[in-house]
Amino acid sequence: MVKKTYILAIACIATTYCLSSCDKVDPTGVLIGHTSVDDRVKQSYYVSKKDRSDFERESKNDDYSFLVVADSHTTTETRRLNALFEMTIKPDENNMFCAHLGDLAETQPEYYDNVKKLVDKFEAKDPNKFAFYPVVGNHDVTRNGWSLFTQIFQSSTYAVAVKRPGYIDYGEDGPLHKDDKQDLFLFFDTANGTFGKRQLEEVLPAFMAIRQYFRHCFVFTHGNFFRPRSNAYSANFPREELYFLLNEFSKNNITTVFCGHIHKPDDRVYGGVRYITLDALSERNNPSKGQILKITCKGDGTVVYDNIYVK
Repeated sequence: MVKKTYILAIACIATTYCLSSCDKVDPTGVLIGHTSVDDRVKQSYYVSKKDRSDFERESKNDDYSFLVVADSHTTTETRRLNALFEMTIKPDENNMFCAHLGDLAETQPEYYDNVKKLVDKFEAKDPNKFAFYPVVGNHDVTRNGWSLFTQIFQSSTYAVAVKRPGYIDYGEDGPLHKDDKQDLFLFFDTANGTFGKRQLEEVLPAFMAIRQYFRHCFVFTHGNFFRPRSNAYSANFPREELYFLLNEFSKNNITTVFCGHIHKPDDRVYGGVRYITLDALSERNNPSKGQILKITCKGDGTVVYDNIYVK
């Protein structure tokens, strides 16, 4: 299999060829800021200076795990995020990374500074084991929040590859071929309640084109695809977009789609794809416990999902 940098270049080149002026996408039922999803996606690819090699992880064992949380809404209290990061670098566990599904902090500079200090602490504590992959939520882009977010994380639309023992590196000019020693992780920006034009017409097709070369493929985004109850105070994607995405994920054999936003847990299978909506990690929203989901990918292809709750 080729290097991850080459894989990501495929997606970036695809978007370069497709770029054109486009209309702003209207927000749908969520609190939004002054940036559009198309502007943010463009910045994630063409303005970001983040080292793309950060988006490749290597497991020493056939079995490995990763952690997922949503909606921490961080202010001055970082205890639960700290617990998440401690789990990520736990010596006796093979955790590749932790992912965050948006609404990371309330949009004030001092709250993002609290998150940055915590991320810096764990990157210094164990730079080889610690990796944190967030996407933006609607609260992350209000009141100039996107500027705060990008100062720390640069991108919100990207791909991550995890490779296991037996992976063959053919180099950047090597052939693409099916490789069950590699899994793919796709991170999308839905902070405006939509994937937007660029992600739907450019980024998603580029990512789906390379999906076939990986064993599992997991999707991470803020907006929820399903509501746990009919009167839930939350909007889904526009109907035509929702149907399109459900079909695309089913057609391309996506393993699991992880969502947040609604602060209520939900777990269902549609079109052969598992959709998991996580409860909020935030202490304000969940005073008694916050949800951390641990996913273990086994060498035989089995995927195990375990809920961990932190007080």
